[in-house]
Parts: sequence; structure tokens; C-alpha cells
Amino acid sequence: MNTVEHISAEEPDLLTRRVIEVLTKTQGMKPGEIQPDSTFEELGFDSLDAINIVFGLENAFNVKIENEVIREITDVRAIVEQLRPLVAARPGDGGAATS
Repeated sequence: MNTVEHISAEEPDLLTRRVIEVLTKTQGMKPGEIQPDSTFEELGFDSLDAINIVFGLENAFNVKIENEVIREITDVRAIVEQLRPLVAARPGDGGAATS
């Protein structure tokens, strides 16, 4: 993403939107099928899906998600909250979420 967009309080933040894009791509879903409040159970994701999602997120955000954190991720918001400090801590890019 090359531009920073203004985001209102009602809209998902940039990180949330980027996570949803990665989930949509890794799971072969259509835009709009995944919302910030979606749970893995609602989306029909199983443990194999979770592994694919983690690989996709690690590649997209250039971070390492620890195994104990993976077990805590059961919905989109949990992913975002676990990624937020990892993305912010990346050296050299100021925490910008890039693909």
C-alpha cells in the first residue's frame, strides 16, 4: 500500500484491512466475506486453515508469530491485536504494514 488513507472511527484501521486482505487471499474468499468481528468458527476455518493463515500473515508482514500466540488467535480482531506490536517493532520501516 503506497498511500495512507484517512480512516474514520467507524472504519477498520489500515492494519485490520490488511489482515482481512491476507485472510481473503489465503483462504480463497471474496472481498466482504471476512469482517473485523468474524470468528474462525463463523468462517469455517480449522487448524489447517490457521497454519496457512499464519504463514500468509508472516510473509505479508515480515514477522514471526510464535506458536503459543497462534493458539490464542480465534478471530480477526485477535489476529490484529497480536500483529500490532510485532509490526510496530519491525526495525527500519516504522511499523508500516506492507505486502
